[in-house]
Amino acid sequence: MTNENAINILRHLNPPRTSKADFDAFRQAIEMATESLKEPKIMRCKECKWFGNIGCAIKNVSYLDRPTENDFCSYGERRR
Repeated sequence: MTNENAINILRHLNPPRTSKADFDAFRQAIEMATESLKEPKIMRCKECKWFGNIGCAIKNVSYLDRPTENDFCSYGERRR
C-alpha cells in the first residue's frame, strides 16, 4: 500500500457519532495521521537531499564514513 492510498482510506473513514468531542478527536487523529504519511519522519538516504554531500546530519566524520543509499535516519530532508 502506498502512502497516497493510506491517506485516501483515512479521509473516507466514518467518524464516531457519539459526541462532538469524540468527533473532534477523531478528525484531529485523522489529520495527524495524514500529515505524518505526507511527510515521513524517517527516510532512506537515497531520498534525502543531503545524500552524498558533506552536510549529511548523521555521518560526516570522513569520506570513509558516508552513508549508503539504503541507510536511513530521521534527520533527512526529502528532495524536491
